[in-house]
Amino acid sequence: MDFKIKARDFFEKAKSSNDEFAKYIYFYIAFEILYKSKFKNFSNLEEDQTASEMFFEIVNKDKIQELKDELHYEPQVNMKNKRDTSKLSKSALDKDFSEIVKFLRRTRNNLFHGDKGMSSRRDKFIIKYGNFLLEPLVIVLLEY
Repeated sequence: MDFKIKARDFFEKAKSSNDEFAKYIYFYIAFEILYKSKFKNFSNLEEDQTASEMFFEIVNKDKIQELKDELHYEPQVNMKNKRDTSKLSKSALDKDFSEIVKFLRRTRNNLFHGDKGMSSRRDKFIIKYGNFLLEPLVIVLLEY
């Protein structure tokens, strides 16, 4: 099966889900299939100017700002390395692509290996805004 077909299947499953946590997992699986097949690792994706430009053309920048505002007051922390915190709240909106990719990866890692819960307001917020970022990113990677 073609990797884009697999990714599109997970993407469509995410879009049809009403559960924000399930949606995040499905979007992230689609994202992982696509970035690994195209870029091989996160660094290559983070540095890709074309992907960044395509992403910022379609992403809802108001949602990024809302996320940055939240992270300004309570930075996202890597649950395994408490000193590793998100710099997204401090970065310029038009230069956030690398930090956005790191935010999505940290969210995934904290969800699977950390102490994320489905009842915490903060965790719901992080997952919801992760979905706002993952959906356009997957769209970009499907079109790239």
